[in-house]
Amino acid sequence: MKKSIKIIMSILIFLGILIISNNVFAATAELTVSDTDKVINVGDTVTVTIKVNAAQWDLSVKASGLTYVSGTQRFTELDNAEKNLSKSTTVKYKASKAGEFNIVLSGDITDISGENKDVSQTIKLTAKEKETNNSGNTTGNQNTGGGSNNSTTNNNTGTGST
Repeated sequence: MKKSIKIIMSILIFLGILIISNNVFAATAELTVSDTDKVINVGDTVTVTIKVNAAQWDLSVKASGLTYVSGTQRFTELDNAEKNLSKSTTVKYKASKAGEFNIVLSGDITDISGENKDVSQTIKLTAKEKETNNSGNTTGNQNTGGGSNNSTTNNNTGTGST
């Protein structure tokens, strides 16, 4: 009799641990951008990635001041009731002008146990004007020897080497 009670207790403890471990898996959502330094040039495109691990979610991403190019700005899964899923999607935006811009992920996620969490994440992105490189754009040639320079742009102040 004592042996059967020990077996039953062991089975109950094992089942309890198994049930608890299944409910510990919490829902998460993450927003990332392709440029890790978060600085791009005007005219460049940035890829925003939304990663979610949950049973259900209703998320949207908005980027104030950036031009939408492609991808999913609203990311939803509302029919799943079986298990937490790991999914991701991307959105592309283009910087049309210089400045600081916010990319905002908002909405809610629910894990398989029914725990619901609000999501609000913001990434700051800076767009700069493209730097112009004027090297090599001179109209004359530089004097590298001991003679004179006959170009319209003279980078020497006299004769001799530079």
